[in-house]
Amino acid sequence: GIGESMAQHTDLEGLYQMIVHTGARSLNATECSLYVKDQNTNSLLFVASNRQLARPIQSTPLPISAERGAGLIPYAAATGESLNFTSAEECRAHSAWCEDYCRNCLLGLPDLSCCTLLLVPMRNSAGEITGVLRVRGKENGAFSEFDKDLLTTLANHAATNIERVRHVEQLREEVLQKERKRLQGDLHDTMNILHAGVMLEAENIKIQLEKQKNAEAREGIEQLLQSSRHVYRDLRGLLENLRLPLQRGEGVIPALRHYAEMMRCQHIQFDDALGIALPPDVEYALVRIGQVALHNIVRHARLDSVPDGQARVVLDGQDDLVVLWIEDNGVGFDAQAKLHSEEALGLKSMRWWAESIGGSLWIDSQPGQGTKIRVAVTSKFSTPRNAPAGFGNPPRAFREPLNCTNRQEIV
Repeated sequence: GIGESMAQHTDLEGLYQMIVHTGARSLNATECSLYVKDQNTNSLLFVASNRQLARPIQSTPLPISAERGAGLIPYAAATGESLNFTSAEECRAHSAWCEDYCRNCLLGLPDLSCCTLLLVPMRNSAGEITGVLRVRGKENGAFSEFDKDLLTTLANHAATNIERVRHVEQLREEVLQKERKRLQGDLHDTMNILHAGVMLEAENIKIQLEKQKNAEAREGIEQLLQSSRHVYRDLRGLLENLRLPLQRGEGVIPALRHYAEMMRCQHIQFDDALGIALPPDVEYALVRIGQVALHNIVRHARLDSVPDGQARVVLDGQDDLVVLWIEDNGVGFDAQAKLHSEEALGLKSMRWWAESIGGSLWIDSQPGQGTKIRVAVTSKFSTPRNAPAGFGNPPRAFREPLNCTNRQEIV
């Protein structure tokens, strides 16, 4: 239905366009326009039409008012009344008619003298008026009561979904702001570590040169150059991480697949067994955790050195639980020792992101046995239709018992 189709949109512009094109098509109208309420100014703003309108119409705020000459669209928003006109003469006879603006609103139609016009207020789930939906130029006669009821249903679905998408975009912006702050901290820490390391190594090289130990000095210079290369790569990675497909609403698995391609990660399979959108903060955190895991696979798993080296990333879930699984059969590491070392910056980052969404992080790894990572978070959503058999269970690659002696629950 209309509501289900609207619910699939996660960006306002796409939702606006769907609303006006659906309105025009459903009512056989020449044009459909959407006006939304600006809470700060108590006025209506034009946001979309299925036709190109005059620039003044697109840029003129309409103060919401039922006074004489306020305009038909502001009147509908102020009173909550639906307005249905069969001709331009009927429009002009209404007390709210405003010659300059209202006549401009009717321009561009095939025959101004026989214009038909229907306006309905948009109400959200709380019954509050949040805008006006307008259709005009019925192709075969006047708009009927059925047309009015149909447009009212569309308008109310539109109001509810516009508020939903606005909330999603607000959450996404809050997540991005938090990430910017975290990134500032990462850059600050990285630069401090770099500065301290360079100063210490430079001092050692100076001492070696004073003692005429040229071989040791050359080795120190080589280490300094190598450290600089690592820092440059890490800083470049931080910048690349800012360009996430997730910001365009593409989801966790597409974002991680994009990151793997950027990192030239090979032998990695991706599977989205969940198949639905998650709250922006949950998606963003899971992507960040997955990026760290993929980065570690590239740097440390050494998949090329083991027979049939491969990795797998799976997003799965059931009821109110979402799980991100990441596994590789690489060289592995001593999880217990690594987690308590000062070098575990990536693992600590994954823990931070899991904590930020109230989730849990488990890591199972030991030398020669590969690595398994599981992130679980509670997120209210409905189980998708046509879920595959075994939906919600660990993927086949994860169903064997974990080695609990080296399994670390991080959160």
